[in-house]
Amino acid sequence: MFRDDQLIDQLAALWNSDCLNPNALPDIATHLLVLEIDSPALRELAGLDLGPLAEFDASDLFKDVLSELGAREQPKVERLQRVSAILAHRCLANVDPERLTTHRFYRLAVRENYPSEPPEIMLMFYRDDFWDDGIYTLVDQTTAVRSIASELLQRLDLLDWKPDQLMEQGILVS
Repeated sequence: MFRDDQLIDQLAALWNSDCLNPNALPDIATHLLVLEIDSPALRELAGLDLGPLAEFDASDLFKDVLSELGAREQPKVERLQRVSAILAHRCLANVDPERLTTHRFYRLAVRENYPSEPPEIMLMFYRDDFWDDGIYTLVDQTTAVRSIASELLQRLDLLDWKPDQLMEQGILVS
C-alpha cells in the first residue's frame, strides 16, 4: 500500500489526525534535519525553546514545515490507514502497551467521527471499553488487541513494513 511512503507523509497524517504531541515537534524537526531534510521553518522549529506558549508557536511552525516540504493533502481513508498502520506497528513492536494502543484508536475514532474505514479503528474503539469491565481476562484482551493490529497490517499488506524510527519515539499524544 504505502511501503515507500515518505516520512513527511507519515508525519502529516499523524498531524492532521491530531496524534502528534506538539511538545515533540522540535525533536521531530531535529530528527528531520539529521536526515538532511531541510527548510527554513524546520530549522526554526528545531531551535524553538518550549516555553509556556511555545506549543502554539510549534504548531504554527510545523504547519509551515509541512507546506515547505511538500506534504500532500491525503484522502481521509488513506490518512487513516497510514495512522492506523503506525499505531498497529507500535503495538506489535512492543513500543506501546495494548491498553495505550486502544486508547489512541479510541481518540482517533472520536476525532474522525467514527470512521467505517479502516474497520480496525472501530474494533479498537470498542476494545478500549473492555479493560476494566471484567468480561475479558487481561490475556484475552491483550491477545485480541494484538490480533486486530496484526490483521490490519496484513489486510493493508504491511506485515513486513516498518515506519521510520522516529515513529517509535515519544512523539504521539498519549
